[in-house]
Amino acid sequence: MTSWQIKSEHPFWGYRRVANLLRCVKKVTVNKKRIERIMRRHNLQVEHNLSVKAIRTPMKSKPRASRPNQWWGIDMTKVLIQNFEWVYIVIVLDWYSKKIVGYHADIRSKTKHWLKALDMAVNRSPYNKFCRILTQLPRRSS
Repeated sequence: MTSWQIKSEHPFWGYRRVANLLRCVKKVTVNKKRIERIMRRHNLQVEHNLSVKAIRTPMKSKPRASRPNQWWGIDMTKVLIQNFEWVYIVIVLDWYSKKIVGYHADIRSKTKHWLKALDMAVNRSPYNKFCRILTQLPRRSS
């Protein structure tokens, strides 16, 4: 199996993964620098997309939950489905039990999808009666 065939099957793989596949799976003795040189020569390298790279900033430590439903975290990841496209999954996680309390999957990542995942978590929560009371309180007119 050549690097061309590997790159056609796995277009997002860099030279390290290609070299590991050849070494570990195909049992071919090869140096990763050689794979990098061949991929560079034939323009098979993965382009660096700096706009996608996360910017890490120092921040305070996260609070620690001492009981269920005290703190929730929400995050999104995307998964490439073979013969389909990217699917974005938004997950609401209970920090104490590490259980998923809400989720939503779609081919786009919009604010409404994050809110649907959060809404599912609130509706599944044992405190949802309290949450409904807070959202249904009449507003004072000035």
